[in-house]
Amino acid sequence: MLAFDVQEDAVRQTRELLAKEHFSAEVYLDSHANMAHYAEPETVDCIVFNFGRLPGGDPTKFTTAETSLPAVDAGLKLLKKGGLMALALYYGKENGYEERDAILAHLRELDDRTYTVLGCEWMNRKMIRRCRFSSGRSNELCLGARNAARNTSRMFVNARIAA
Repeated sequence: MLAFDVQEDAVRQTRELLAKEHFSAEVYLDSHANMAHYAEPETVDCIVFNFGRLPGGDPTKFTTAETSLPAVDAGLKLLKKGGLMALALYYGKENGYEERDAILAHLRELDDRTYTVLGCEWMNRKMIRRCRFSSGRSNELCLGARNAARNTSRMFVNARIAA
């Protein structure tokens, strides 16, 4: 397992949580955009992104589309057949909606012979503006929103490459 973050606090928290839960991982103080330097194409079973900002952290430090879009593309290349990608998108407040909108637009442009994108809305969640689910043929992407109790909206994306 590999983990990346550009904030030292997030790296520390990740290492502490992994140790507490008796998991091991290589945790790097590096951008998710650089993940291709740490793994070969089509060798990764699962990729999990947490876009936005560190909960409880400095609200002025957050991810942006500038590095997140290349990271998603790099991740899709790293996934092996049958692999899974999950993206949590925290948006609103200080980090706004630009990253969320860019990622959603990017997902809409993926080759429809490889990816199928399905949209859905949470009809009874006032705190969450909207969510999307997408699933695929060769590659599968799913997006959704959860945790309406928080003020910061979340969106989740899952990608699976069919075996």
